[in-house]
Amino acid sequence: MLKKEKKERNAKSNLFSFSGRRFQSGSFSAAMVLVVLAIIVLINLIFTKIPNKYTDFDISQNKLYSIGEESLELLKNVEEEVTIYYLTSTVNKEYYPQLNKVLEKYEEASDKIKIVQKDPELYPAFGNSYDALETTLLIVESDKRFKLIDESEIYVLSNYEDVYYYGAAEEHEFSGENLLANAVNYVLADNLPKVYMLEGNGELELDDTFKEMITDSNITLETLNLMTKDAVPEDAEALIILSPEYDLNENATKAILTYLENGGNAIIFSDYLGKDKEMPNFLSIVEAYGVTIEKGMVFEGNKNYTFQDTPALVVPEVKSHAVTNIVTEANGTLMLPNVQSIVELEDKKDTIEITTLLSTSAESYLKAVPEDSESTSKQEGDAEGPFSLAVAITDSEKSEEEEDGLGEVKTKIVLFSSSAPADVNIYAQVTPYNASLLLDTLGWMCEMEDSIFIASKSLAVEYLTLTSSQVNLWRNVFLFALPTVVIGAGLYVTYRRKRR
Repeated sequence: MLKKEKKERNAKSNLFSFSGRRFQSGSFSAAMVLVVLAIIVLINLIFTKIPNKYTDFDISQNKLYSIGEESLELLKNVEEEVTIYYLTSTVNKEYYPQLNKVLEKYEEASDKIKIVQKDPELYPAFGNSYDALETTLLIVESDKRFKLIDESEIYVLSNYEDVYYYGAAEEHEFSGENLLANAVNYVLADNLPKVYMLEGNGELELDDTFKEMITDSNITLETLNLMTKDAVPEDAEALIILSPEYDLNENATKAILTYLENGGNAIIFSDYLGKDKEMPNFLSIVEAYGVTIEKGMVFEGNKNYTFQDTPALVVPEVKSHAVTNIVTEANGTLMLPNVQSIVELEDKKDTIEITTLLSTSAESYLKAVPEDSESTSKQEGDAEGPFSLAVAITDSEKSEEEEDGLGEVKTKIVLFSSSAPADVNIYAQVTPYNASLLLDTLGWMCEMEDSIFIASKSLAVEYLTLTSSQVNLWRNVFLFALPTVVIGAGLYVTYRRKRR
């Protein structure tokens, strides 16, 4: 009896003893909990010191919160100080999450980029010296010049017609990265070329969207009417002739040829205008540089090179050239409707080189008088492809060192057999690469190696849509397959433990 009472007293004393097994076990567990908590706190402190560029991950479908290789390459080469003034309050700043992140990425990517927020309510007169408007959101400035960026340019309504005519929900696109990249390029650039657009002969008018793209690429765009002027201005880096409806007069033709002979550049578009339309003066300009345009319209017989299986809507094969770099590198698709055939002349100057940029397949064909054809399908007598749809022409000076050699390129011409690269409807509804082709052509003409074009990113919410079979598949996976695997693994582990 005494032994039993002693045993019970020892057990009770051990229960509250610091040397007891229970206390030792409990203190070890508490210590481990504290160690784990300390490690977690330490890891958090370490991560707060790591720059955001190493810890942020953009999982949005369109990479709305990231900057692309074009921006990174630009920022890597920035050697002068650039200040970006952000004209917004701290409260309103929350309305621009994509822009906030892009600005943050720009500042992280270069120690020459500085972001300064200026609240218009606290600094109401700040923008006056820049002629900023109430809607101006960014001012990008260097020691050379500055550029304003409007809020409406950054967030663009992409479905205006659907909203206006059909009452559809608004969908916006984010163009902030493209605008910022070109603004930085602009304020640092030494070369700001001027390009003139010919008018007065029924030329197509370039849409405001394309005009903004060109000016955002740091090219000054002006119009030129050779009905009222005798010559192309000396400061013209290039001349755009956008598919005239009427033939040029002799004075305009002479002025353009003189400009080209003196080292000028031109981008020339030509649309099929019908069997009765004669344009001898217009054609004489391109014929002076070794090419002409065949009468008629080209149709594509290979469905792999058509849009919506329509022979007149050609998806051309894109050749490698400085003009087509963006398209080829992105494996992009172009679409050209109602194209013509560009033919190289046998009799041309030996200083001229002609390179095909876009072509059809061997199954294409040309109808000399498409209006008289009952069908767009190939018929007997139709000329067979492939056909050149766009060409790059260079005229070089004779090299003094070699008798047959060519020296520096003097004149550059790009001829398109369709105005499609300048058609805003194709750009907006079919493919953005038509526009990049136009901008790359201008960049090549103006020797702007750093010209940048970054496509806008849609802000529209894209929902996951599953077919009935896909719904059944994933239902079976989560309701049956996954639980079966988990239960099976548990049974296997239990079995192995019992065998030990």
